[in-house]
Amino acid sequence: MQPSPQRTADDSLGSRTGGVTLVEVLIVVVLIGILGSITIPTYLKDRPAADVRDAAAELANVLQNARFRAVSLKRPVYVEFEPDGEEGFYTAYVDLDSDPSTVPTGTASEIAATDIPFPDQASGQRGNRLPEGVEFDLGGSTSSPDEEASTPTDPIDLPSNPIVFLPRGVVRWPAGSTIPSGGVYVSHRQNGSYVNSVLIRPTGLIRNYQWTGGGWR
Repeated sequence: MQPSPQRTADDSLGSRTGGVTLVEVLIVVVLIGILGSITIPTYLKDRPAADVRDAAAELANVLQNARFRAVSLKRPVYVEFEPDGEEGFYTAYVDLDSDPSTVPTGTASEIAATDIPFPDQASGQRGNRLPEGVEFDLGGSTSSPDEEASTPTDPIDLPSNPIVFLPRGVVRWPAGSTIPSGGVYVSHRQNGSYVNSVLIRPTGLIRNYQWTGGGWR
């Protein structure tokens, strides 16, 4: 009699290594559904707060760049909010002639001179538009991040708009202004508890604050 061939380990596992079973596929689908039910609501809940934070961070970055350009170019640089009534829009431009008898108006060349990569456009000007759902608004905030300042009544709480950075890096407040600092507030349109304030001091210092637990931090 011929000896029967020996079964190898690979032979015994053949039926189990050839692919996945329907049960295994169903288990994976169920696990994906469970993870989705946990992570998607969390993402949707945190998205408004993240949008407000991102908008404030971008605004602070534009203000910092405007200040640096004023110093490097040795010319005043303006940052204007909602020019021509364009809600949620802001831009920056350089006073190219530095002539006190003329006021820059944000022409294409004056905006390009800031060297800030503005992605949006409104009323023929390049600039930044706040993300969808975010607006210039005080939201649920009830004070200024600056303890010496009075309670703001306008989300663009500045002594002048546009704000002007001088070649020395400081801010030019209007003559006779006693405001210790200016603030620009952004909030989520559907949930006013998400608020950030970008504070601008006369020295040119710029700080970004978040409204949390009834106070600024």
